Amino acid sequence: MSTPLTRTDYWNRTGPVPKVRNGDTTHAEAVSDIETFTIPAAHTTIAALHLFGIADGYIVTATTGAPDLRVGTGVAFDQAGRLTLLIAGGVAVIDQTVDADIITDVPTAAVDAAGIVLPTGDFTGTKVLTVRAREVGVEGLLGNAPTLVHAPWLRLLDPAEVLTGTDLVLAQVIMSAGGVVSGITAEGRALVGGHGQRFELRRPVSGTLRSGQQPAASLSARADGGIELNLLTPGQPPRLAWAIDPSTASMSLGAPPTTTAEAALQIDRGATDSLALKLTSAGPGWGSGLRLANTSASARTYGMYSGSDAKLHITDVGAGLDRLVIDAAGAVGIGIGAGPARRALHVEGTEIHSGGTAGGFSFADRAVGTFTEAPAAGQRYVWYASGGIARLWSGADLFSSSPGEGNVLDTSRRMRVRQGPDHSAGIWFFQRGPGQDRAFVGMASDTEVGFWGSTGAGWGLKMQTGTGDVTLSGFFDTARRMRVRQGPDHSAGIWFFQRGPGQDRGFVGMASDTEIGFWGNTGAGWGLKMDTATGTTTFKGGSGPFQSAIVAKGNIGVWAEGAASGILASGNPAGTFLGDVRITGSLSKGGGGFTIDHPLDPEAKLLSHSFVESPEMMNLYRGTVVTDADGSARVTLPDWFDALNDDIGYQLTVVGEPTLTAIAEPVRDNAFTLCSERPHTTVCWQVSGVRQDKWANANRIRVEQEKSPAERDRYLHHAEYHQPATTGIAHTVEE
Repeated sequence: MSTPLTRTDYWNRTGPVPKVRNGDTTHAEAVSDIETFTIPAAHTTIAALHLFGIADGYIVTATTGAPDLRVGTGVAFDQAGRLTLLIAGGVAVIDQTVDADIITDVPTAAVDAAGIVLPTGDFTGTKVLTVRAREVGVEGLLGNAPTLVHAPWLRLLDPAEVLTGTDLVLAQVIMSAGGVVSGITAEGRALVGGHGQRFELRRPVSGTLRSGQQPAASLSARADGGIELNLLTPGQPPRLAWAIDPSTASMSLGAPPTTTAEAALQIDRGATDSLALKLTSAGPGWGSGLRLANTSASARTYGMYSGSDAKLHITDVGAGLDRLVIDAAGAVGIGIGAGPARRALHVEGTEIHSGGTAGGFSFADRAVGTFTEAPAAGQRYVWYASGGIARLWSGADLFSSSPGEGNVLDTSRRMRVRQGPDHSAGIWFFQRGPGQDRAFVGMASDTEVGFWGSTGAGWGLKMQTGTGDVTLSGFFDTARRMRVRQGPDHSAGIWFFQRGPGQDRGFVGMASDTEIGFWGNTGAGWGLKMDTATGTTTFKGGSGPFQSAIVAKGNIGVWAEGAASGILASGNPAGTFLGDVRITGSLSKGGGGFTIDHPLDPEAKLLSHSFVESPEMMNLYRGTVVTDADGSARVTLPDWFDALNDDIGYQLTVVGEPTLTAIAEPVRDNAFTLCSERPHTTVCWQVSGVRQDKWANANRIRVEQEKSPAERDRYLHHAEYHQPATTGIAHTVEE
């Protein structure tokens, strides 16, 4: 049960003015003053102002290869605020087995200036050396009055035995047999700390005939859990020097209290122009440097420093190489090693890259002293790339270059090649295969421009710059497009002159403003014309029975594809096929049959038969069979009959004397059985079926259907309905 702080009242307060009471102080009054006031108040005050631990001293040492520990004098406070003093001339308890609760008859050992020796002979393994506040009773120190002597209790405990806050850890001790000390660590040793919301730092000051002190700074804990240090100047508001954010543990230097640090260390100098951070050294290198390290497995450490060589170095620390150096003149070197930067920007080892939507390299005319944003007279140029094409710009793109055929050099303005010390102005063309110049385009003389072939042709073409006359010394052959413009002639084109007849025999060119074609000059006229808008091509052929407008030869003579129809032919007949015809889709016709040379008069006549028509996809099978002695006959059909046919029909006809016949067993397993009333009867049979294969099932004939809007009021066979040709569907297509 706790007792309130109580002390003796030595004042007589019965009169109008309090007076000190008469008489001697009794033991009871001393107990009240000491035991219930002074000691509890001191303990409470120490516990409130300090965090328990070692305040000073208590140094623990041992001799190598020997037992025992020496504990030096010291001061400590436990969690309850009790003072633990190990002082020269005092005593300490070193008995490890004495009862913690007894006061009398407790053996003690003297403490000298070097401290006290703690025997370890009975211990092995790892133990924790602790000290606990303790008082022991001693008789005769103050006459016959009993006394209590302060005697700190030094013990070697197992870690689990340590009572935190009461047993103060001095060291962790490792001992071998016989208590020989082999190791001492400070693990678990706590030092005294203080706690409070605000600590004020003061500095000594002096003046005329005066010496004193004044506040210099205050370290305080904020309500949000942060910490800040303010500089104090008399007569002025506090100035924040630094603060620590509680949520991120980030430190801000000079920032306003309301600012949240965005980095582990943030410096804000406000409106002042003084330095935020300065690193100074007189050494050759890293003394004034800063290193940035990432501890990931594949990361590297980089740094920068101002060297004694008057250069700023940005360095790959792991490789020991400067990646970027800026010298005293402002020249920047990248990858140049120890050598000097030869230009304002000097790069070695790789090319320079500029990317992004505004990537490029800008450079000015050397005679222009300022930067020109929008050059109109070549004051500034920019090399850049866009759309896979490299371009040179100065107010507008001047020329471009790309890997595409013919795009290595593309200019939107005229080019000029000047004559230098060579024979003439021009361009040589070097071929990679032979490794030589093979042609030249340029001036053949002061008044002629031309083409020169260096493998024997010489000047194959020359044009007079005054008259425009062109001289060719060989064939004209081009692998690129040409343009022929219409002049005073009827149309633009090319005539072809044959040496034998000595005449123009053909013409390729425009037949009209919207038609291009081929003209034959020996009677054919326009044998082929193509409409330049629609691509429709018209061919003109001969008038003989086997003279064709088009003769196509090849593995496939004609391959035609069309959105509405692959081939549309008209005539009588519209088409003639000299050979087999294969159709993989449906065949629609007005009628059909076969036509052959007449068997009785093949030289003069033809014989024709009509197809058998049906609204169904019908197959027909026939044969003749003779019934056996029982009047029965088994007819075997092809092994694919059942798979191909459905909806089977039968017809039987007797040859000879009439008799009754019937189907005894319908088709099953590609066979059926018929019977006759009279045995040995010859029977002609006929079986029909409707196709049921996949193509037939997907493409059934629509027996009746409506005409499309384009075909409405049009006829496939207008003449048979006594209608004019303009109502024919074929006429609609021709339109």
